[in-house]
Amino acid sequence: MLLFRQPTKLTHKYSPLPVVARSSSYTSDALEISFMVPKGFEVKDQGILINLANNIEGNITIGRSGTNYNSIEDYFGFIRERNNFGDVLFSKAPSSKYQILHGKIQQSKLYLVYVDHWVFSLSTTSPDLYDDLEEIVQSFKYLGE
Repeated sequence: MLLFRQPTKLTHKYSPLPVVARSSSYTSDALEISFMVPKGFEVKDQGILINLANNIEGNITIGRSGTNYNSIEDYFGFIRERNNFGDVLFSKAPSSKYQILHGKIQQSKLYLVYVDHWVFSLSTTSPDLYDDLEEIVQSFKYLGE
């Protein structure tokens, strides 16, 4: 003899969150990277470009390009000359694993991460997102090694 019970009603209502409620890890197979996504951001992965959108404060963009240069300084020298950046100040960021330069170009704060003849650019134009950008850079991992 089988007995059936009436399903109980759920007293909690759940609604999907359009953005990350807390920091979480994100992996991009196309770019072969992973990083922590700060809370409040929605990830839009477009293959060679990742946009982290925060509707309140702005966006953080991550992109990748290949290079034949053997160092981040040589690559940046080429980019500086090609784009007429002039006296833009960039400095080397401490990292035990990657070559990293960071600085500001016009309205953008930019990090350039060099690994295995790839240059990853991580940037934002919003000063309110500088700390979030820093969190992403510090958690950045190249998975293609």
